Amino acid sequence: MRKLAAEGWHRPSIVPIAALVSLALAGCRYESEEEVSTPPPPPPIEELAPPEEVLGRMVEFMMAQRDFSFQAFVTYEAVQDDGQIIHFDMVQIGKVSRPDRMFWAVLYDDASVDSAWFADGILSVVKRPDDLYTQLDTPDNLAGMVDFADDFALVVPFADILRGNAKELFLSESESSINVGQAWVDGVWTDHIAVRKADVDIEVWVRSEGDPVPVKLAIIYKLEEGAPSFLGRMRGWDFTPNFDESTFTFAVPQDADPVEVAPVH
Repeated sequence: MRKLAAEGWHRPSIVPIAALVSLALAGCRYESEEEVSTPPPPPPIEELAPPEEVLGRMVEFMMAQRDFSFQAFVTYEAVQDDGQIIHFDMVQIGKVSRPDRMFWAVLYDDASVDSAWFADGILSVVKRPDDLYTQLDTPDNLAGMVDFADDFALVVPFADILRGNAKELFLSESESSINVGQAWVDGVWTDHIAVRKADVDIEVWVRSEGDPVPVKLAIIYKLEEGAPSFLGRMRGWDFTPNFDESTFTFAVPQDADPVEVAPVH
């Protein structure tokens, strides 16, 4: 059994506090230029809701969902040794069944794919096309698994929502936070929230009507060389998915070799 440091499982990236969100989606259909139409009027409001109210509504709704699935498209920047900024993409899908089941997959723009199954306190990860897999004993709940995966530098989509502390992570130690206003994003009206911290500037667009789900996320890492950015779009939310036990059941691939991974921090 080969042994790898966990960071060897992923291309160098700046994926943020995970991915409240990871974000916009494989297989999703975008309107052509001919189909673009004037959006409907925004929902009437007397005054903009405070940022903490918008984020609190989003977190409360997401934490109340037992089963859900999502898809996301992410573009992020990575600063090279010579200072040049290179853009990378990844597509993520996730399937969650609280309190202790999850499946996710990440397709990188070099065509590599990481897939993961979490159930019964065991996290199983397969990396293609390297044909490697590993299994790790973890806490038997989603929040504990996410914290455990952090130690191995394994990127869990939507990690902050799974922990339930996204509001605190966005607003704690912030220098300012504002509701910029209503914005039309991917066919829905959203509240555009902007948060400034010492190390990052964060923007999140939360659906204004209907389910208060995150629609877009942007982060600028101000203290890193080159101030690289992250931009993600989310679509495909499904809060009545048709999961069965096979969704979260891992089968050892016949053509994959087992490896051990070591924590990186």
